[in-house]
Amino acid sequence: MPVGPWWIGLDVGERETRLCAQGMRKEDCIEKVVPSTGRAIAAAVEGLLLGSLREVVLESGSPPALVRQLRQIGLPLTVLDAGKASKFLAIRQNKTDVNDARGLAEIARTGQSRVLAVHIKSPEIQLLRSSLVLRDQMIKQKGALSSALRSLLRVHGSSLTRLPSPTRVKTEVSLELARLRSELEIDLAEQVSPILQLYETFAGVLHAEDKRIARLAAANPVTSRLMQVPGVGSVTSLSFYTAIEDPWRFERAGDVGAYLGLTPRVKQSGGTALRLRITKAGNKLTRGHLVMAANVILCHAASHCALADWGRSLAKRVGHSKAKVAVARKLAVLLLILWRSGDDFQPYPWPSRR
Repeated sequence: MPVGPWWIGLDVGERETRLCAQGMRKEDCIEKVVPSTGRAIAAAVEGLLLGSLREVVLESGSPPALVRQLRQIGLPLTVLDAGKASKFLAIRQNKTDVNDARGLAEIARTGQSRVLAVHIKSPEIQLLRSSLVLRDQMIKQKGALSSALRSLLRVHGSSLTRLPSPTRVKTEVSLELARLRSELEIDLAEQVSPILQLYETFAGVLHAEDKRIARLAAANPVTSRLMQVPGVGSVTSLSFYTAIEDPWRFERAGDVGAYLGLTPRVKQSGGTALRLRITKAGNKLTRGHLVMAANVILCHAASHCALADWGRSLAKRVGHSKAKVAVARKLAVLLLILWRSGDDFQPYPWPSRR
C-alpha cells in the first residue's frame, strides 16, 4: 500500500457504505463496501491511518449517531452540505454510490471540504431540535385535518367557514351536523367523526407540547434572555438557540443573517449588479420562526423598541413584506449579540437617538 496522505469519501447508505480512499497520485485509489456502522468503517480505514490519513468526508444526510461515533473513534471527519456537494457530484454523468464516494474523496483531496462543511449538533441540542421539528409536523397535520373537515362540511351545504377553538370544536361541529340532518336531510356523522377525533387528538398533543417547550425555554438562561425581545417567544428562542448552538462560530455577528438565508442574492455581470430575493439558505424552520417574530414586531402595537421603529419606517418605503424580512435579518443579529454578550435586552440602547 502506498504511503499517504489519504483522503476518504463515504457514501453512507441505510445498510452499506461505499468507501473510496484517494492518495496524491491518480492510481492511488482504494474502494471498499462496508456495513454502515462506526466500528466497521473504522476497521476499514485502520490500515490507512499508518499512511497519514488527512480527512474523511461524508454528506449531511448521514445519521448523526454515525457521525458522533466516527468522531469519538478519532477520525478526522468533515460533514458536507448535501445540497452543495450534490452539484459537485453531478459533474459525473452516472450517479452511482461508487461515483458519489469517489466524488466526495475528490472534494476532500482538492481542499473544497472547508467551503462545504456544516456544523453537527450535539445530542442535547439535537433532542431539543427534534421537539421543534415534531411540533412543526403536528401543526401541518392539524391544518390538513382542519381543511379536510371544513371542505367536507362546506361541500354539503355547511356555513361553517372556520373551525372554532379546540375546546369548542366538537360542540360546534355537532350542532352543524344536526342542522344539516334536519334542514337538508344529510347525515355526515360517520364521515366527520374520525376526522374530528384525529383533529382533537392533534390539538391536545400540540397544546401539551407547546407548554413543554415553554418550560424548556424559560429554564434555559440563554433562551429566557432572548425572550426579552418583543415578538420572540419560547418557540422562536429555542429554534434560534438550536440552529446556532455555538454563537462564537461566526466571525462577525452580521454573518448569522446569511447563514439563515435572510440576505439577498446578488447577480453581477460587468457593470450591472442586481439584488434578488433572499437566498433561503440554512435552516428553513428557524428562518420561518424569525420571519413570524418580525411580523409580530411590526404589527403589534405594544412592540416599542429601536428595531420596531426602524422596521415600521422601512415598511412605509418598501412595503410590509420586504420590511418583514429585513427585520428578521436584524433580529437574528440582535439575538446573536445578546447571546454573546450575556446582557439583558435594551429596547433603546442609545437613548439620544430615540
